[in-house]
Amino acid sequence: MDENISFIRGDTFPFKVKINSKTTITKEDIDTLFVTCRKIASEVSPILFQKTLDDVEISDNYIHITFKPEDTENLEYEKYCFDVELTLKNGVRKTKFATFTLDNETTIAKKVGVE
Repeated sequence: MDENISFIRGDTFPFKVKINSKTTITKEDIDTLFVTCRKIASEVSPILFQKTLDDVEISDNYIHITFKPEDTENLEYEKYCFDVELTLKNGVRKTKFATFTLDNETTIAKKVGVE
């Protein structure tokens, strides 16, 4: 995963995050998983949206995450941050931090019959 992502606000954005482990990790090995998006990396910054283990797929030591249109469609065109925090049932915790920028689109769908 690139640590500085850019995509269009309100689009579906699938990506994956590598789980660095010498053994294969499955959903059954994971106690908790959170993907938390905030404006800035601070506990006092409100959570804009969050994903959990139920919202992702795990395969080949990758976490497959999708930001859905409703996750970003009401956010401003600017830079945000998120982290992926994974805690295994054996107590090992791993965290990956990244930023993303929401861009404006140039093609805006026009409603039929509207000028």
